[in-house]
Amino acid sequence: HLLDEGNSEEALKLLRESVRQSESKHGADLELKYSYLILAEHLFGLAAKGDGDGKFYNEALEVCDSFKKKFPDAAENETVELWKLKGKDVRAKQLLDMADFYCTSGKTTPAVRYLNEILTKYPDTEYAVEAEKKLAEIDKTFAPVAVLPENEERYLKYDAFNAPQEEKKILTVPGDSDNRYLLNVY
Repeated sequence: HLLDEGNSEEALKLLRESVRQSESKHGADLELKYSYLILAEHLFGLAAKGDGDGKFYNEALEVCDSFKKKFPDAAENETVELWKLKGKDVRAKQLLDMADFYCTSGKTTPAVRYLNEILTKYPDTEYAVEAEKKLAEIDKTFAPVAVLPENEERYLKYDAFNAPQEEKKILTVPGDSDNRYLLNVY
């Protein structure tokens, strides 16, 4: 309810308290599991809205790491990893935007710092190439990295199943039907 009303600080306080209380209970694994997941999802959401200092992003990473440590075999671990990858993209984009702001303001020193942060902390994001280009424009002595690491996929994979074979035709076109299909009745 607090999340819907935009009262993020109060919601975060309650979510953190829910995690703490669930950790102290014996046999409350399911409650703890979902408390972690809701807290991480909310923190990543706040980070995406604007997280200049990276506080929400870093806390979300800590929550995800705690979740994986506490529940190493959980089915949700794949989703948690996906959140972390998407969080990296969001954080790299924010840093790139800050670097752009400083570049247009004529303050290249902080811009270079933000661009370097992208290259060191988030080299496997789509924004790393852009950061390299901007850094090369600002600093003529900058030599780009020979090969950036390959980006990991940012979506969940699902098993594919073939459709079962039909025992009989499902639809038929009678001779004088003006190409209208009829369902067979068995």
